[in-house]
Amino acid sequence: MKLLITGVSGFIGQRVVAQLIRANPFAQIHGIDRRPPRLLGPVRFVQADLRTVDLADLIVTDGIDVVLHLAYAMRAGLSNARDEAAFVRRLGTAAVEAELPRLVLASRDRVYAPSDRPVREDAPLRAARGQTPTVAAKLRTEAVARELAESSTRVVVIRSANIMGPRPGGNLQKVLSMRWILGPGERDPLVQLLHVDDAASTFLAACTAPDPKPVYNAAGADPLPLSVVAGILEKQVLRLPPGISRVAVGALSHTRLLPLGAAELGELHGGVPLSTRRLDEDLGAPRYSTRQTLAVWRTGYEGDRRGLPRPAGR
Repeated sequence: MKLLITGVSGFIGQRVVAQLIRANPFAQIHGIDRRPPRLLGPVRFVQADLRTVDLADLIVTDGIDVVLHLAYAMRAGLSNARDEAAFVRRLGTAAVEAELPRLVLASRDRVYAPSDRPVREDAPLRAARGQTPTVAAKLRTEAVARELAESSTRVVVIRSANIMGPRPGGNLQKVLSMRWILGPGERDPLVQLLHVDDAASTFLAACTAPDPKPVYNAAGADPLPLSVVAGILEKQVLRLPPGISRVAVGALSHTRLLPLGAAELGELHGGVPLSTRRLDEDLGAPRYSTRQTLAVWRTGYEGDRRGLPRPAGR
């Protein structure tokens, strides 16, 4: 079996490579990204821009059996969302043309309609109209997956909670490392996290499982209220009045008084608690709970601030 990883140099892609260095079930592994990866291991790297590369030719020429699409998985912002939507459409077309056996796509918990209870994979999704660009891009990703259901390509979609690791980084660091944690004024949203090592294991399992389901929720157990997250980090929640949250955050980030924008804040507030029973039974349960993932991140953040060695993943 031959694997192609898009976004191999990214946060999740590099964790996937680290796991492949320890155990590699593939005959060949190809990776593509705009910048060279820090870890290469068994990966045959192609430096290219996904927006211009001939994907069908790449799949056919290298005899690819599985494409693990991780590019754009951790990126927020309007331009990245537009690029992601266009690329996933091209990737779906290429998969059909090349008769790709399997395609694994990264989606998010935010595609689900709002819920205070853990949702299963058959729960309703948000309506496409009126969503933020990042959520709209994931909904378009899911639309491509549904269109491919009748093709010869088996598509597996991983809907993950916020992905974090022992090393501070990404959008959530901007939110959680502030003096206060910004929260909505009218509710105490549930926060669910997925350790990056568990994310990498889940994606690889989706690539190799003999008979995977079309969709899996992926998250650490036991979502926490935002107020509890703040308590663990020894911070206070600064409640934003209803109706002005997005406007206030946009104005403050524009003046650089806040190191984040509405997209980053949405990563923390907009998630939906996930039921992972299907994942636990089919591909393997995450090892880290939400609380443990948060504790590992906090240790890394405090260590970085004090110049201490970064903790290794368990």
